[in-house]
Amino acid sequence: MEKTQKPGLKQAVEALIDGSACPADALGIPKRIVDGMYTLATDALGRGRTKDAAALFQRCLQLDPRRTEFWLGFAAAKQAEGELEEAGEIFQLAAMFGTDSSAMAYAAACFAEAGKHERALILAEHVRSTMTDTSALEPWLAVAESSVGGAR
Repeated sequence: MEKTQKPGLKQAVEALIDGSACPADALGIPKRIVDGMYTLATDALGRGRTKDAAALFQRCLQLDPRRTEFWLGFAAAKQAEGELEEAGEIFQLAAMFGTDSSAMAYAAACFAEAGKHERALILAEHVRSTMTDTSALEPWLAVAESSVGGAR
C-alpha cells in the first residue's frame, strides 16, 4: 500500500527546496511570531543573558535561516559567551546573507581574539578590498591586523 502525500505538503517541500519559503512558512508560523522571538533574543542579549539569547537566535534561524539579523544576533551572543571561533564562523555565515562585508570584519576580530591570526588577516584584507569605506569597521579590522603573529 503506497502512502500518498497531502496536496499542500508537496508544494511546501518544493518551496523549501527552491528557497521561496522558509521553515516557518511551511509550518504556518506567522512572521510576527518569529519577529517576536527575535525581539526576546535581542532583549536577552542586552540584559546579559547570553545563553538564553543564543538559544532564541538559534530558534529564529531554524524558522528562517535567510534573515541576516538572526545570524548576526546569534554570532553576537556566541561572542558574548566567549565562544570566539564559533562566533567568527557564524559572522561569516551572516556575511553570506548580507549585502555588505561588515559581518566579515566582525568575524576577523573574533578569529584574531581566538588566536586564528592568519584567518583574521585574510578576512580583514577581504573587507578592505571589497568595501570603499571601512572607517566604521576600523576597530574590528585593527584587532585583526594587530593580532600577535599577524601584524602588518
